Amino acid sequence: LFDIVKSSSVQGLIVALFGSALSVLMLLLKLKTKSLFVWAYSLVLFFSSILGAIGILGHGPLKSILFSQNMAYRLEYWNAAFNTGRHNLLFGVGWDAFGDFYRRFRGPNSLVSPGVDTTVDSAHNVYLDFFANGGLLIALVYTLLSITILFCKL
Repeated sequence: LFDIVKSSSVQGLIVALFGSALSVLMLLLKLKTKSLFVWAYSLVLFFSSILGAIGILGHGPLKSILFSQNMAYRLEYWNAAFNTGRHNLLFGVGWDAFGDFYRRFRGPNSLVSPGVDTTVDSAHNVYLDFFANGGLLIALVYTLLSITILFCKL
């Protein structure tokens, strides 16, 4: 947390706050706190998350606080990873090969920002990395594994 604040990482701070809020929700569920309070907390967390996600993506009332140029770059990387996975649906492009295919599958906006000469080796999103590198089956298995772990912790 000290490093996040020291580096002025808005996204890191948001992830830390969201993780803390989610941890509090899990604790409330584990302690079997009164259900009305848990429902109210869950609703506030849910709508705050949606509002935050919209702001991070560059829209809504929180855009000026949450959106950054780094996020714009990341959105371009996500788009390229999605296109890579979509065009190589079953098996992806191979482990750690997304960087080799980034320029082929990036969108036209990425030529302006982050730029023509930009290359990446990661989609900066674990699920999209699995989709682009390993295909739909690997991405689904990883997603189901993540969901299973989440529900095992509840």
